[in-house]
Amino acid sequence: MCKIWNFISNRIIIGSIHLIFNIRVKGIKNVYNEDNFIFAFNHYGFIDFPVVIGILRKLKRKFRPLVGEELFEQGLVTNVMKVWNPIKLIYSKKSKSTEKCVNTLKDGKDLLIAPEGGYRWCRPNLKREKIFTGTVRISIISKKKIIPVKVTNCYEAWKFNYEKPFSIFRINPFKPILVEFLKPINSVSLNLDLSKFTEENNNTLKSESYKLIKQLEGNYARYIKS
Repeated sequence: MCKIWNFISNRIIIGSIHLIFNIRVKGIKNVYNEDNFIFAFNHYGFIDFPVVIGILRKLKRKFRPLVGEELFEQGLVTNVMKVWNPIKLIYSKKSKSTEKCVNTLKDGKDLLIAPEGGYRWCRPNLKREKIFTGTVRISIISKKKIIPVKVTNCYEAWKFNYEKPFSIFRINPFKPILVEFLKPINSVSLNLDLSKFTEENNNTLKSESYKLIKQLEGNYARYIKS
């Protein structure tokens, strides 16, 4: 059964997406083989996740994605996703998701993460009211660099939304999807002690996280203080 789902996920789904859409890749030189990384990508389209996974597979990277707990209860989607051995992101203060991410990196694997999760999924123009600092936290604790993966035009190439079933036909295979691997960010140089909470640490985490989002999203990176 595992081999069947592996074939469906990697050959049929990932393969079809990379065949149908015009995907261009830049910045591969920033992904060197001597180390493992946290690949942080902007997630506001339906196919940006499989697009990035397909590229990492072509680069023969060993990785685990961090995925929201709600996606572990969606039947077909869950089975497709489990092929990549995802880490479940549990939305709780007692969650061990961060610990599992750090251990994955310590084991020599890459971590694939969308810094804002599905917060702006299918809503690229949404103005944010908060900044998610988890990616930078994981980088500091694991002492691993973040490679921002800027994905452009995924939503424009396929404007599919679960809430609008007929939007599955809104495909534009001629819209070029650009995936850029930007220069690695060394968050360890911040020298933050995360073992205790301080207002200064919190502000620094927010500031660095916003810089990351700014790199990923450019003009889409709109931040409104709550």
